[in-house]
Amino acid sequence: MPCGGARCASSARSEGGYNDKGRWYTRRVVDPTVMLDELESRGWLPAIYFIFSRAGGERAMETVLAEGKPLLSRPEQQEVDAAIREAASDNPTILESPLNQTIFQALGMGVGLHHAGVLPSVKRLIELLFERGLCKVVFATETMSLGIHMPAKSVVLQSLTKRTDRGFRSLTHNELTQMAGRAGRRGIDPEGKCVMALDVRDGLEDMIRVVDGPPEPILSQFKLGYGSVALLLATGQDMATIRRIVESSFGQYQNLKKIRGLEAEVESLEVAVADARRFEAPCGDLSKIGRYRAARAKLEQYRMGRGRGGRQGRSAADAEPGQLALVRRKGGTSLGLICGLDRRRHRLLVTILLQHGVAVQMKEGNIKRIFWQTPPLHIPRDWERRTRSLSEQLERLSISELTERERTQGPEGELAAIECHRCPWSSQPRCEHAWKGIESLEGRLGQKREMLEAIRNAYWQEFCRVVKVLERFGAVQDGKLLAKGQLIAGFRHDNELLVAEMVDRGILDDTTLAEAAALCSCLIEESRSGDSTVARLFLKKRPKLKRKLTELEGVAHTVLEVQRHHQLPMPVGVSTGFMPSVLRWASGEDDWAGIVEESFGGHEGDLIRALRRLIDLLRQLAEAPEVAPALASLLGRAARVVDRGIVLESALI
Repeated sequence: MPCGGARCASSARSEGGYNDKGRWYTRRVVDPTVMLDELESRGWLPAIYFIFSRAGGERAMETVLAEGKPLLSRPEQQEVDAAIREAASDNPTILESPLNQTIFQALGMGVGLHHAGVLPSVKRLIELLFERGLCKVVFATETMSLGIHMPAKSVVLQSLTKRTDRGFRSLTHNELTQMAGRAGRRGIDPEGKCVMALDVRDGLEDMIRVVDGPPEPILSQFKLGYGSVALLLATGQDMATIRRIVESSFGQYQNLKKIRGLEAEVESLEVAVADARRFEAPCGDLSKIGRYRAARAKLEQYRMGRGRGGRQGRSAADAEPGQLALVRRKGGTSLGLICGLDRRRHRLLVTILLQHGVAVQMKEGNIKRIFWQTPPLHIPRDWERRTRSLSEQLERLSISELTERERTQGPEGELAAIECHRCPWSSQPRCEHAWKGIESLEGRLGQKREMLEAIRNAYWQEFCRVVKVLERFGAVQDGKLLAKGQLIAGFRHDNELLVAEMVDRGILDDTTLAEAAALCSCLIEESRSGDSTVARLFLKKRPKLKRKLTELEGVAHTVLEVQRHHQLPMPVGVSTGFMPSVLRWASGEDDWAGIVEESFGGHEGDLIRALRRLIDLLRQLAEAPEVAPALASLLGRAARVVDRGIVLESALI
C-alpha cells in the first residue's frame, strides 16, 4: 500500500537532508501517527516501521508518545509495566538513560524503538514484548532486518531513499526484499503486508523500479587481510598450493563468468588476426608497409617540429658548437659554423663563423637551416685565434653535398629507401588498409589479454602485495613467518599489522591498566565513536597519554604510507572518541550513566559494542605467546576489569 505523504499535506511532516549534489532540501514524510491509525484500522498490526536514521526513529517514537494514544489494552499495559520492572530489577542501570526512560514510556503504549545505539538489554526486552504481542509497532533502522525473530503482520518503509556518506540514494531491490520479507507471521498470516510511504523524493516510477527490478548479484566481500595471509603462510605449504587456495575463493568463482567471456573474446580476436594476416602483399612482405608507415609518421613529426622556416621544434637552441648551418646574409645565404650560443632571458644569440673567416653574432631567426645529419666539427677553446684554419675547413665543404646528405640520411631518405614509397605494383593503399586492420585487431587483442590476465591473477596479486607489506615491517622473510608474523597470524582485527606494530614498538610499555585499555580502544573500528571535543579536552590534561597517542598515530601513518606504496587499500585508523569513557570504566568507576553522558556523548549501545570489541582485542593480546609476559598479564587484567557490570550483562543477552 503506497501512502503518498507528499500528496496529503495534513499527514506529512517536514525533515531536512542533503541530496547527492550537496544541496539542502526539505523532505515531506508521512506522519507516523497517521500511518499507525491506518494500520490499526486495517488490522495490520503488529508492524515493523523502518526509518533509515536513528534520529528519525527517535522522533517518530516521540511523536506517537506526544499524541498519547495507546495501542494496548489496560491489561496489556500492566503486563508491559511488569516486564519493565523485572528488567530494571535485574539491571537498575538501564533506568538512568534519558533515551531508555522515553523508550519505557513508549513501550507502555505499545510502541518500541530498535537501532544499534540502544542498549542490548533494552533491545532484547523490546523483542520479547513484540513476540508476546505486547508491542504493536517498532520504529527500527534497517539493521533490524537481519537475524532477529520479530514476527510482524506488516512492514512499513518510510521512504525508498536512504542516506549514505555521499548523500541520498534509492533502495536496491535486494534491500527492499530483505525488509519486506519480515512481513507475515509464519503459520498465522496468509500473507504479509508491505507499506511504502513515499516522500517528495520518491514517485510511483521509483517504487515500481525498486519493486519490479531484477535482484542485484551477490558480490563477494572476500578480502585478504594480514591475519589471513599470515595464517596461509603458517601452513608451511608451497606457494603453488597457497595460490590454489587463494584462487578458490567465492570472489574468484564470481570472476569465472568474466574470465570465460574474456577468453571467448580473446579467441575470437586471435582468429580475426590470423585471417587478416592472410592478406598477401605483391612484394611478398607485408611488414614493409608497417615500416613505411612508421617512417612516414617520423617524417611528419619532424616536419611539424621544424615548422615554417625551420624555427620551431628542433631549432638553434638544440644545437651545439661545431654544427654547420645555413644563415641569411644581405647578399644571400652563406655556410657558417656555430661557435657559441648566448641564451638570454627573452632571446637566443648565436655566434657564427662565416666562410671568409669573420665571426658574427646573429639572432636565431637568421639561421635558415642546421645540418643535423653532418657530424659537428671540433671547436677548440681558443677558436677565436684559429678562425683561419676553421674557415679553410668551411671552404672545403659543399652546401649542395650537405643538403643532399640531409635529404638521404634524414627522415626523407629513410622513407624513400623503403620500396613502398614507389610501389611497382601500385598496391600501397591496399597494403596500408590491410595493415591498419591488423594493427587495430592486435591492439584490441592486447588489451583483452591484459584484462584477462589481471582478472585471473587479481586475488593472487593482492596476496603478494600483502606479503610485501609484511616483509617491509619484518613480519615475513622468504615466505616464512617471523615472530611478528606469528603474532599477526593469531589476531582477528581490521588491521592486525597496526596492532602488532603497537606492541612491537613498545607503545603499551610503562602504562597503567586503564591507560593500556584506553590506547587499545583507539584501534577499535566502529562507525560511531564519542564526542571529539570531549576527547581533546581529555588528552589536554593527560600529557603521557597524548604522547603515547602521538606515537601510535605515527605508526598508523607509516603503515598507511607503505600500504599506499604497494597499492593496498586497507583500513588504518586511530580514533580517540572512546578513550575518555574507556579510561574511566577501566579505572573501576561504576557511574555508567555519568560516563556515557560526560565522557562519551553518544548512544550507550555504541559504547557497549566498542567495549565488547575492546575486550576481545585485549584478550587476544593477553593470550598471544609473542607478547611479553608482563604486558600480557596487564592486558588480561584490563579485559577482566572492562568486562563487568552492564558491559558483561550485554554479552549474556
